[in-house]
Amino acid sequence: PDTAGEIIAAHPDVSYCYARNHERYSLWFTVAVSSQSTLGLEQTVAKLAKLAGVEAYHLLPTIETLKLAVRFDFSADTPQHASTLAAPVDPAPIELTGEIIEAVSILQRDLPATPTPFADLLAETDSPLTVAELMTIANHLRELGVMRRYAAVFHHRRAGAGCNVMAVWQSPSPDAAARAAKHPAVSHCYRRATYADWPYDVYTMVHATDADHAKTVLDELSEAIDPIDFCFLETGREYKKSRVRYCSPDEAAWESRE
Repeated sequence: PDTAGEIIAAHPDVSYCYARNHERYSLWFTVAVSSQSTLGLEQTVAKLAKLAGVEAYHLLPTIETLKLAVRFDFSADTPQHASTLAAPVDPAPIELTGEIIEAVSILQRDLPATPTPFADLLAETDSPLTVAELMTIANHLRELGVMRRYAAVFHHRRAGAGCNVMAVWQSPSPDAAARAAKHPAVSHCYRRATYADWPYDVYTMVHATDADHAKTVLDELSEAIDPIDFCFLETGREYKKSRVRYCSPDEAAWESRE
């Protein structure tokens, strides 16, 4: 399993890769290939499956995003999440000009803790953009919804959310997902595609302080959803957790190499 996880994690378009406690589908990852990919999504996953030597796999595209809100409230006894945020809306596609590509390549880098962080980023990369131009483009992308947010990455495990469970549910109706999304301890909630041997259509991510807290949340979700069937997939080893770098040559290099 570790070899397979490391092979999957090595792909530049894979942002998350975890081992989970399931007897058949034990390796889970997210991947987003660009429009410039010579393989495309399905062939990329098929190639990864072959390289990793997996026995079986499924693509689980999102049908509906109901919640994406990893915002912890540590004033409570246990970490909670914002439950009132609207689900993100997919914006209209835009033309990627040279300036936008340059700005994106700068903005996705780690921000240095200096008095002039954006100027320092531009200097490090020899970018032709000025700070004012970078800020103008960034604000425009935010207004369009192309850039959903600009934020620090929060390591929830280090902050006390030590038990992380992806609960998947075979729901009795599409409305069940909306009920699950309202729970304050659910950070992510999606409806996804199903298969004959994988009938679960609702996915909820729960970050809890410990196993007892997780069980309480899962019991409450089960009551709210009233599922036909369900499966709790606790997170095991983390092989990768990083942002995908957009407009990067890494994807083309991987496809050329493999």
